[in-house]
Amino acid sequence: MSATESSEESITLGWVFDQGDVRLAQVYLAPKKEDEERIKLYNFTGYGTFTSYYRYNLQSERYENAGQIEWASARNIKLTFGVRTVHVDTMTRKNKPQSRRIKNPPSEPSDGMEYKWRPVESNPQNLECLMVSEKKVVATYDADSTTLIVIAEGQGILDEIVVLLLVHLYRRANNIDFIQSQLSTS
Repeated sequence: MSATESSEESITLGWVFDQGDVRLAQVYLAPKKEDEERIKLYNFTGYGTFTSYYRYNLQSERYENAGQIEWASARNIKLTFGVRTVHVDTMTRKNKPQSRRIKNPPSEPSDGMEYKWRPVESNPQNLECLMVSEKKVVATYDADSTTLIVIAEGQGILDEIVVLLLVHLYRRANNIDFIQSQLSTS
């Protein structure tokens, strides 16, 4: 079941990419009602090898610095989520190079659950984020509409879902992504 088929409360995020650099993106929260305006929920800004990302706080109505991405090279990427730092290469299992795994510490709202991004079988240009233990899709990215849908179970790690999706899209755009190499051999 994809995140779009879930009957649970979900959020829809529309992505707008900078024409010159996919790493500089804006992510908008789609309104629930027709008379509401969309809200820029994430703003990725940067220069050279650094991208900072800011999350809009709906209560304070201000942007907060949520972390940064260090692009040392296309394969050497360091992600910072608040005070926690991970390297993208440590998220890959040796026997499953086509997916990236996110494991949150037990102190996080997701309580140590493990998640992974992978291509959607029916259309490998699209991606889905799966809660590994439950085998449940918590987020789905549609490449044609540049839309990400996240169900309630994925919203506790929304920063991680959004940031790692950006990394996937950057690597794909630069023909170095594991998904791109997998597509070219199929």
